[in-house]
Amino acid sequence: MSIFAIPADVHAQAKDIVVTGRRPPNHEATRTMVQQMIRPVDGKFPRWQIPVCPVASGLSEEANATLVLRMRQVAKNSGIKVAAPRCSANFILAFTPNSLAYIKALVSRLPSAYNDPKQSQKRALLASKGPARVWVSTVMHSEDGIAAIPDAKFNGAATIKVRRDTNIPVQTRQDIEFGIVAIDSSAAIGKSLNQLADYAIMRGLSTMASAQGPYYANSITTIFDEGRNEMPRELTTFDVSVLRTLYRGAANTPASSKVAELVREVEKVPNE
Repeated sequence: MSIFAIPADVHAQAKDIVVTGRRPPNHEATRTMVQQMIRPVDGKFPRWQIPVCPVASGLSEEANATLVLRMRQVAKNSGIKVAAPRCSANFILAFTPNSLAYIKALVSRLPSAYNDPKQSQKRALLASKGPARVWVSTVMHSEDGIAAIPDAKFNGAATIKVRRDTNIPVQTRQDIEFGIVAIDSSAAIGKSLNQLADYAIMRGLSTMASAQGPYYANSITTIFDEGRNEMPRELTTFDVSVLRTLYRGAANTPASSKVAELVREVEKVPNE
């Protein structure tokens, strides 16, 4: 049974859509676009290291199951670890009458490790507009996978215990350990299940904001943008390239190096 009524067209596959776009005019514009879309945390791009266990709620039982299957498959194809069936959910796609109220209520009930990120993230969430909102919780880890923990001796600052003696500075990474994508139920009307699942994957697994501005790459993250008559019906070539590039190589790669790598890959993507 559906939690709320949604017209049948949300379950239908979209018809063929021709999506047009403009490539940024030069290398610097491409770099600016990439930097605006994905923001680093403490100098590293957040990534999932633990296996992703997606769940969906708010649509019919059949639709929720289809969304989960799609999200699992896209994550797997992108080189992201996926948990075995009957896992403990750590990535939620929810359809709700009020996405902001839903996310605020859910985050307030999460363990402190998941609901106390930087104040800038909280301000960004409260200031965000549109029918979809995203919350990801990251935890700093060493390159060996040891989590940082608050230390009272350092006024609560996060510290990492290193298991081996070394004169080499410890390289840290930012691991996503919990994610929520909440979408206003009214905005789901007219979207296919593939569009909704792919949108959630792109926003929650890459922490990617919508590509905006006069020059933008076509991306599934634009499906809720106002004023667009044509939208991607699934992950685009650009989206696939971004996901695979983000999850390629070491998780502790500095953001500056990963930006350069992303720019090179984006410049290879043809206009769609």
